[in-house]
Amino acid sequence: MHIEDVITLKDDEEVIAVLRSHWITRAGHILMALALICVPFFLMVPLFSRGAWGTAAFAVLVCVAAWYAFRQYFLWQWNAFIVTDRRVVDIDQRGFFRRTVSVAAFDRVQDVSFTVQGVSGSLFGYGSLMVQTTGAATIIELVNVADPKGAHHMLTQAMAAHRAEMAGALSGGPDGDASRPGGRERRISRLMEAASDLDPTEARAFMTAIGQSAKREPEPAEVPDLTWMEEDEQDMTHLQH
Repeated sequence: MHIEDVITLKDDEEVIAVLRSHWITRAGHILMALALICVPFFLMVPLFSRGAWGTAAFAVLVCVAAWYAFRQYFLWQWNAFIVTDRRVVDIDQRGFFRRTVSVAAFDRVQDVSFTVQGVSGSLFGYGSLMVQTTGAATIIELVNVADPKGAHHMLTQAMAAHRAEMAGALSGGPDGDASRPGGRERRISRLMEAASDLDPTEARAFMTAIGQSAKREPEPAEVPDLTWMEEDEQDMTHLQH
């Protein structure tokens, strides 16, 4: 899979994992593909004995088997979750020419859950991974994912790391300290990136908060108490006299 064919990675964005369905859930399609491949070779002698028509039938059967096997592999390969350090991309491939791509930025993810159902799911360790986003309360789902518990842990860890990084940028932490070279630029870049994933309502609230912060007067600097120095000077003067 070439990630660049589906999404455009942002600056410094890294792909953490690509999650797909467990191979055991495709066992029926795998057996069907093997059967279709074996049938023409099993009938090869009687087909070839019929001359050109038999040879043509053999070629057609081989092409059908190869097309079916390639189609099943293509669908398995492209139905996936792409997890980066900033978002989740859900690719829903239906056939060769129909693809739906859904993106859930970590800032808008409200809940991540997984389910394991049935004897086969518990035995072979596969289940469904669901990501619910804010706003329209959309749920994107990858069914029959291998190791759903591990995938859930990996995704929540990536989300926690991203939110901690954003919180550090907003509060002027180590990566967002304006006194460090490029610190101010990194903070502004992360703020703009977070704002680009907001819906219109959230964007208006975001701009309102920025306006209020800009209008807020800076707090006066605390004046240190130096009265003790004056008292010490008076005591020294009395002692000298």
